[in-house]
Amino acid sequence: MISFDTNILVYATASVPDAKALSLLCIRGTDEQLNRMADVSRAAKSFTPKQGQYLAFIHLYTRLHRRPPAEADMQEYFRVSPPSVHQMVLTLERAGFIRRQPRVARSIEMLVDPKCLPELL
Repeated sequence: MISFDTNILVYATASVPDAKALSLLCIRGTDEQLNRMADVSRAAKSFTPKQGQYLAFIHLYTRLHRRPPAEADMQEYFRVSPPSVHQMVLTLERAGFIRRQPRVARSIEMLVDPKCLPELL
């Protein structure tokens, strides 16, 4: 992940005691936004139509169920074998389109801007 370093001086006035904390929070938020944008732009490289369908499914399933899909959910939707789904998940992760935590169920995190995703068929 690319990290952006911002060297900004923050001045707090005596009349607003939390101005410094608020300004630091805003700066930290800006760094996080820049890092997120770097991830999205890196991951915005082109994907195949099939990869786009898997990414669209992951995005929509996560929005609908408020948690990422399990590989079994993808297997049921796409009507493919468990090894096929697992291989696609590994491919998407290697390509930088998603991120997962090892040995944690339903830990898929999208790194692609949802606006770049195709319509789910």
